[in-house]
Amino acid sequence: MKRAPYELTLASRVSSARSEYRFRTADGVVSKQSFREAELLLLDALWDVPLGHFLCLEANYGVVGTVLSEQADSVEMTESSARAAQLCAHNSRENDAGASVSLSSDLTTHERAFDSVAYAPRQYTPLSIGKQRIANALSVLRPNGCLYLAASKQTGLTRYEACLSEIAADVTLVSERGEYQLLEARGHVSDPQTYVTPRRIHATVNGIDLTLLSVPGLFAANALDSGSRLLQKQSKTRSKITSAFWISAVDTGHLGCMRPVLRIVMSG
Repeated sequence: MKRAPYELTLASRVSSARSEYRFRTADGVVSKQSFREAELLLLDALWDVPLGHFLCLEANYGVVGTVLSEQADSVEMTESSARAAQLCAHNSRENDAGASVSLSSDLTTHERAFDSVAYAPRQYTPLSIGKQRIANALSVLRPNGCLYLAASKQTGLTRYEACLSEIAADVTLVSERGEYQLLEARGHVSDPQTYVTPRRIHATVNGIDLTLLSVPGLFAANALDSGSRLLQKQSKTRSKITSAFWISAVDTGHLGCMRPVLRIVMSG
């Protein structure tokens, strides 16, 4: 039986540069022992496309961003999972891709604009989260920029295509691979839409009142989970916790993949 960390290899299209790419994966990321069909579709379809400044949204362990760095002017990969972001950074570095990696669940906080964005939704991504990512991706495109969405019916293709038809100026089917389709979307016909409504959670631990901001897709999205409550009870920190925020809209899937991130703001 294979054990973590895992390593996958992918043949290079540019033999003069390298014969293959190597990707480290780990437990807790999607498709840890084989490449995702959606990502292979993106590689096949976008290899000859002028990508310019290219953004890989929810980049998993960095396959698309690493390989297409050969073609793009620059590549940024974003991830809402800290583990996946670390793998993206490792794989970019080990394959000399030169891509930048950021841990982020909100594209609207980015100051940069992009010529192209690629997104392959995961099967367990809540539809509201996926739609919000699509809307945010359109909002960071430069004029004439393109969003490339690779999905199947199992990962929400029908709903996401309907979403794009409402908020993008133009949507085109550009390629297929098995059950997966690649949609190209250009422009947006309205202001960025809001599909995710944060909710506030109030909890008291050890006599300390906490206010938390939560969104769908987080583990224990409706209440402070027992693990976090226990950690706080066992904390030896004497500083007063004034507020805490869930900051990572992590995809829900297998139990081991659910990793809420808690930021604590403290005062002495």
